[in-house]
Amino acid sequence: MSTIKATIELCGAALVAVAVATPSQAQAVISEPGYCAFFYPSANCQNKGPGNPYTDPNFRQRQNAGTWSTGETPVVTPKRPPRRRSAS
Repeated sequence: MSTIKATIELCGAALVAVAVATPSQAQAVISEPGYCAFFYPSANCQNKGPGNPYTDPNFRQRQNAGTWSTGETPVVTPKRPPRRRSAS
């Protein structure tokens, strides 16, 4: 029994040592997310993953894909003619 317990403890210690010794990969982050969010309001500005305007080469294609898909037309107001003022 003591050899099994010693083997389990040794394997557990080895797993802990390996987990501590290997560096973990962190996801890259944007340095100025506020600047990105101001100019790209619907973009992924928190990390450099898909949907990020700086690192995703297909960002503009995805953004323009469904621009008028809802059938709505943009509202355009006509330009008003200039007012004529009487000389007094």
